[in-house]
Amino acid sequence: MPPGRERTLPDGHAHGFFLDWDEVADGTVGSLRAEAGRNPLEKGLTDLVGELVARSQPFAAKWAQHDVRLHRTATKRLQDTVVGDSGYGQETQLSFR
Repeated sequence: MPPGRERTLPDGHAHGFFLDWDEVADGTVGSLRAEAGRNPLEKGLTDLVGELVARSQPFAAKWAQHDVRLHRTATKRLQDTVVGDSGYGQETQLSFR
């Protein structure tokens, strides 16, 4: 799992950092659900999901929606007190085995 995914939802700090937080959170949870579908017995992933469900009401609500997302491209807009508003694009290579 790419680093940083587990930090999007649990403590609420990311909510002020991402200008499009709901969209980023939906994509993050949907990507985790897709990974869980590919690897349902992966202990690290099931432990992470269990911890996030227990610690984060927003994550639990989004996880309960059963939304699965596979992203190829995304644009994320960020807000920083020093730098100001910025954005970046991202491309993901998907491989299916």
